[in-house]
Amino acid sequence: MDFGGVMAAESLVLLVNVIILCIAYFYVYPKFVKDNLKALTMNDIVSNIVALVVIGSLYGGTEQTFSLLLFEVDWFWFTLITFFLMEAPFALAYLKKYKPQ
Repeated sequence: MDFGGVMAAESLVLLVNVIILCIAYFYVYPKFVKDNLKALTMNDIVSNIVALVVIGSLYGGTEQTFSLLLFEVDWFWFTLITFFLMEAPFALAYLKKYKPQ
């Protein structure tokens, strides 16, 4: 079943991002980070690196392009930008609830 190359690739990146964000913000951060801002920052960097490694293992070295509506980017920039955009609501809710210091 082929859903179309680019759309399937973009959907996969978004799915990987949302899975990582859900695991991070609903399990890892509340259990291990709580209100520690330094730990939150470090774990957030690790979460982003995990997303980049997973997607890089699939699309690294390929000519696959991804659409950011107004322009095309490679896998790295698509993953990074969409991760940050998708993370914003998770982060705001977490910061409001735990008020890290």
